[in-house]
Amino acid sequence: MENNKEVKLLRLQRTEGKLLTESQYNIVIGLTLLWGILINVGMAVFLTPYIIQIDFRIILVLYLVLSFGCTFLVYRSSSPALSFLGFTGLAIGMGLLLTSYLTLFTEATIYSAFLATGIIVVSIGGGGIPVIEHEDGTLEGVAAVIDKDFGNSLLAQNLNADVLVISTAVEKVAINFGKPDQQWLDHMTLEEAKKYMEEGVHFKKGSMAPKIQAIINFLEAGGKEAIITNPENLLRAIHGETGTRITR
Repeated sequence: MENNKEVKLLRLQRTEGKLLTESQYNIVIGLTLLWGILINVGMAVFLTPYIIQIDFRIILVLYLVLSFGCTFLVYRSSSPALSFLGFTGLAIGMGLLLTSYLTLFTEATIYSAFLATGIIVVSIGGGGIPVIEHEDGTLEGVAAVIDKDFGNSLLAQNLNADVLVISTAVEKVAINFGKPDQQWLDHMTLEEAKKYMEEGVHFKKGSMAPKIQAIINFLEAGGKEAIITNPENLLRAIHGETGTRITR
C-alpha cells in the first residue's frame, strides 16, 4: 500500500503531474540554499564598495520591496523558473541588507560597544598600515606613517569623547621650550593653542607640535577638553592637580 512505502512523496512544484521524492526534494533545497549563499558572498566581495555608498534607508526599502515581491513569486507561482527568479531576488535583497548593515560596524562602533561594558580597549598606538580611501570605497596602501596623536584624536572624535588625554615625556606643556624665557602652562584655550602653533617657535615638530595640533582638531570637532601630562601624573592630571589642560 501507498502508506507503507518507505519513500514519501513530497510536492515541491507540480510540473506535468510529476512529484519529487524526499531525497530529490532535499537536493533541490540544498542547491537552492547554496545558490543564495553564492549570491551573498559574491555581493560582499565584488559589490561592497558600491553598496556602502547607498543610503541605508534606501537599502532597507529595496530589501522590503524585494522580500514581499519575491516571496509572492516563490509561493504563488506554479512556474519553476519564476520560483527560482523569486528566490534569487530574495537572496539579492538579503545580500544588500547584510552588506550595508555590516558596514555600519566601524572600528568606533565596536570600541563603543566594548567601552559600554567596561572593557578597556587598546588601539591606535602609532605604526599600523597606512592606506588611503578612494571614492569607490576601496583602500590602497601608501608610503606614509600613521601618527599616534592624530590617530587618537580621530578616534576620540568618532567616539564623541568629551576629554582627550595625551601622555608624553613631560608633566606640562611649555612655550618657548628650551629657551631662557620658557614657561610651563597649566591651561590653554583653543585660540591660544592655535596662536602658538601659528607662531611656529614654541612646539617642536615630531614631538609636542603634533600633540597640540591633534588636540586642536579634537576640540574643533566638538571635544570639550584635552589634557597633556606624563604617565606618572596621569591620575593627578585627570583630577586637575597637574598637567596642561586645553579647553574651548
